[in-house]
Amino acid sequence: MLVNREGFIPNQAFADLTAIVRTGIDLSTRVQMAASAKRRTDRRTQRREATDRKPEFASATQTTELLVREAKTHAANARALVSSGQIESANTEFMAALSQVDNIAAHADQASHEIAMFRVLASVGTQVASFIHEINSLLDMAAAVEKTLRTILEMQGLPKEHRQKLSSMQRDVGDLKRAIERQASYLVDVVTPDAKRRRSRQILSDRFDTGVKLVANSADRQSIKIINKIPSDLRSPPMFAAELTTIFSNLLSNAVKAAGSKGTIRATARKAASGSIHLRVENTGIAVKVRDRERFFQPFESTTTTVDTVLGQGMGLGLTITRAMLEEYGATIRFVEPTSGFATALEIVFPE
Repeated sequence: MLVNREGFIPNQAFADLTAIVRTGIDLSTRVQMAASAKRRTDRRTQRREATDRKPEFASATQTTELLVREAKTHAANARALVSSGQIESANTEFMAALSQVDNIAAHADQASHEIAMFRVLASVGTQVASFIHEINSLLDMAAAVEKTLRTILEMQGLPKEHRQKLSSMQRDVGDLKRAIERQASYLVDVVTPDAKRRRSRQILSDRFDTGVKLVANSADRQSIKIINKIPSDLRSPPMFAAELTTIFSNLLSNAVKAAGSKGTIRATARKAASGSIHLRVENTGIAVKVRDRERFFQPFESTTTTVDTVLGQGMGLGLTITRAMLEEYGATIRFVEPTSGFATALEIVFPE
């Protein structure tokens, strides 16, 4: 190949050199594009793996906590790789951390709304705890009125029409007193210091009966039968009594709203060979559609659209709170196929 002062002389050697340079540039470009594509694929894979590890339909708060942990892990890996001189691998970890930061930002706003709502609920719980101290006076008043009406009804010469009206009033006051007693018993069991003093293995059957107290009045009005078939020897993992009572009352509240007039709610449980306990709460009435089964565990997704005069419609947080409490102990909860004669079933699995 000849060269003069103006540059290369365009002969065959020059053409060969040009082809080699172009091929080299093309190969270099392709390698860089392949590396970029691999980094993008790796990031997508990491995001998918993070989604797979995330509990299905977890709350925004739970998701944010998980993403923060993973971002910290990627950042720590990047620092370690930089220290060892593995710059390319460090860059991959750093980009993964940035990707998680983007995901965190996407969930942070929803998480802040959830936290605000839970604070409101905590405040309401505090007010309810204070109200318990007033319940005894309400019970005394109801008992006094009931006693006075009984005394009047025992009087001779009372006109028949007045006696009928007073008898109806006495029954209503008696029902009111019993409803207050049940609610008071439930609230005392949930919010008193003893209910949160220490974790212990709770008798599941007893805790279920305590949860029934909350819904008993509404169930009685609709002639709903609540059957407790939980064996008396089955116990939960070490938990606070208040937690388990709240879990059952949440499930029962939904079941009463769905069961309908003259419906049935049944609780059963068995111990598997592995030692885990499978507890099921089933109800007649309205069935939960398969496609909605996990959606109702998301915050603010209510299972009911009608308003119960005692239990209300609900805020769509009962199942979310229930799952969060159970997950603290390694337990799970999900909708399952109901047994014959029932429309909906929820199953809790407690670990050994």
